[in-house]
Amino acid sequence: MPGPQLVRLSGPPLIEPVTPLVTAELPTRATALVVLPDGDTCVAATDYGLFVVSLPTGDVVKVKPEEAVARLSLTADGLLVTADKFDLLVWDPADWTVIRRLAYEGRALTDVAATDEFVVAGGWDGAWVWNTNTGVRRHALAAGEVMAVAVTADGRHAALLERNRRAVLWDLRQGTAVRRLRRLDPEISPIDWDRPVDWEWELPLDEAYRATALVDHTVDRLVVADGHLAAGLLGGQDGLRPWGTTSRARVTAVRPIDGLIAAAVDESIHLLNHAGELVAVLGPTLTPVTALAFTPDGRLVSAQAIGNVAIWPLTADQQHARHDAHATAVWRTVVDRTGQYGRSMGRDGETLLWDLRSGQRLTDAGLDATLGQGSWFLPDGGASMVAEYGVEHRLDSEDGSCAITVEDVLDEDGLAVTKAVYCRNLPGGEVRWTWTPDTVGEENQWWQPAWLVLPRHSDVVLVCTNGDDATDGTSAQVVVLDQTTCKRRSQFEVVNGHKALPQTLPDGSVCLRHQVYSPVVLRLTLLDWRAGTVEPYAELAECWNAMINADGLITAVVDNEVRLVEPGDGRSVARVAVPAKIEPSTLAISPDGRVILVGDNQGGVHILRTPWA
Repeated sequence: MPGPQLVRLSGPPLIEPVTPLVTAELPTRATALVVLPDGDTCVAATDYGLFVVSLPTGDVVKVKPEEAVARLSLTADGLLVTADKFDLLVWDPADWTVIRRLAYEGRALTDVAATDEFVVAGGWDGAWVWNTNTGVRRHALAAGEVMAVAVTADGRHAALLERNRRAVLWDLRQGTAVRRLRRLDPEISPIDWDRPVDWEWELPLDEAYRATALVDHTVDRLVVADGHLAAGLLGGQDGLRPWGTTSRARVTAVRPIDGLIAAAVDESIHLLNHAGELVAVLGPTLTPVTALAFTPDGRLVSAQAIGNVAIWPLTADQQHARHDAHATAVWRTVVDRTGQYGRSMGRDGETLLWDLRSGQRLTDAGLDATLGQGSWFLPDGGASMVAEYGVEHRLDSEDGSCAITVEDVLDEDGLAVTKAVYCRNLPGGEVRWTWTPDTVGEENQWWQPAWLVLPRHSDVVLVCTNGDDATDGTSAQVVVLDQTTCKRRSQFEVVNGHKALPQTLPDGSVCLRHQVYSPVVLRLTLLDWRAGTVEPYAELAECWNAMINADGLITAVVDNEVRLVEPGDGRSVARVAVPAKIEPSTLAISPDGRVILVGDNQGGVHILRTPWA
């Protein structure tokens, strides 16, 4: 009999995840990468010198530690040009000897690009051109603060990107400007080199203003990334225009065989086609991506701030359906009481409605209104009162006859003096009863529960009276109130009940998910309010949210994975990766446990079927 599996619905994976073929480990981050003509050797520039990596194995096959290196470029005939802040060297990779040093004077270099005939270097004083074979300096180009340099396929022209966002195409043989590709931004002032700098708090200039310029030879187009992506034809009159669906990119590479663009976005890599459409996401990686390069046959090589170099497969550019989800990170998902519909909310306040059966996005506003606020679990029959979870302080009874809310209690002057639990009749909203804990008084005027929950198939409400203040080793008080009369039926104590999240289970019991900080684990505790028992169910390390499924397994989110976990030993029995980190507060499960709804920090919404669906 096959084991449990998680199955994606046809619609919502944002992008299918892709994992590296090989990973190499370096002692420090690489700031630039090039792949040698053999296609299987990569050179990484680091503060410790050059590291030569075998792409098939991931082994570091050579280290040239003579000098720190910041940027790299490769000529068509296979010579390697390296640039540190104040040194330009031409290497012969056949025997790893320096065959030429280029005379340079001025402020620090920022980028280098080379052809068989020319070496072009940009820096904070401008840009210069040398003859690759003789080392003689030919021209001084722009005098501005140049951040990135790219050369054309014929080797005759170079495009310079300046810190003020101006981009200009230059003739390398004549040393003259050919065409302005983008005007400068007058809002960006030149660097004040006389200003005192506190390097303990300020980034080095080459990091603060990191940018990439590259020429897509397949369409003779310049693509620049300086925190925004822009592109334009080198011979066109329109210049550079905003391009692509990716933001925040400063590190890019172009695949020579078809012009596919790779752009580093935080801890993932976005692949974009000629139209700027996102076709795949690689990662997430453990730390931000610092450098990118393609092999001649189309594999992608990336470097991370942690020091890893990853080699990604050729299949990374397969067309994947991009789900039309949020423009910002998803911070909350909820499901309705029928289990047919789900909601996702973005950080910008955008709310989308989903059909959990087909995975398709619903655009019918009338359907959203028909469902109504009262039909949604908040979350799963419980509502957290902790501000950062952002959940509404209202729960509707299962039969729809009343709503339980937490509201301010006002004095005769209309000032709020404490809070109380209100039960209001529906649909009119008349107050049926109010309740505050016995401890509320002068010393504890601003009582506010950490959470409340309406167990399924019951006529009670559970209220946590001090869980928001509970810390490791302390107890949270949970009171069971009659929904009709607010009479206290019983009371529990939950150790380590700090900021717990409730989940109602099909049998009417309640599961609390709460963090324990010594050691750091997520603890699941079962409250059987009928039997008056509190029992531990599971403890999960490195997990920030989890819920119990219909068959007793646990659905847990860890980084970019949704896992099915055994409660006894925490062993994963099935898992699905998504291409971005899952926001822990977005874990939601339909009442029957058949569908899982999660969102990620790239705006993606993912709907998964469980094995008992």
